[in-house]
Amino acid sequence: MEEALKPKLREVLRDSRFLKVLLHLKIANVDYGKSIMLNTKIPIQEVIDILEQLEKIGLIERVHGATLKNTEAKFKLSSEVHKHHTYYRLTRDGDHLLRNLTQQDMIDAYIELVKNDELSRDILRLAEELNADHALTYSKLTHKKLEEVTP
Repeated sequence: MEEALKPKLREVLRDSRFLKVLLHLKIANVDYGKSIMLNTKIPIQEVIDILEQLEKIGLIERVHGATLKNTEAKFKLSSEVHKHHTYYRLTRDGDHLLRNLTQQDMIDAYIELVKNDELSRDILRLAEELNADHALTYSKLTHKKLEEVTP
């Protein structure tokens, strides 16, 4: 993976929902928040926040214009649709990131994230020692609120 995309990948991997939205946009080509919500099962307000953050990172962009052709928006059934929502698509960087993403890239990015996060290291250590995978267990053992140990 290109060095310029690695920081963006780390941002995406901080929250698995980011990757869900990006993968949905890869399939749909162009889509809007409510449709993304229905397809990814992520609540609408969270989808809107994720779209804003992904746009800020530079992985998606707003689609301009008054109409959309169904050749562009894969999930649209009619040949041409007047836009009543804010539509998004992957940027060149977003497409590149998904196209070149390998399992090793994801592992390396997660290692970079965990390396600098004491709570994550504690949770991984506990997971190895206890062979436990329940967030409430980690919450109690690290003396943190459940919301602090889950993304």
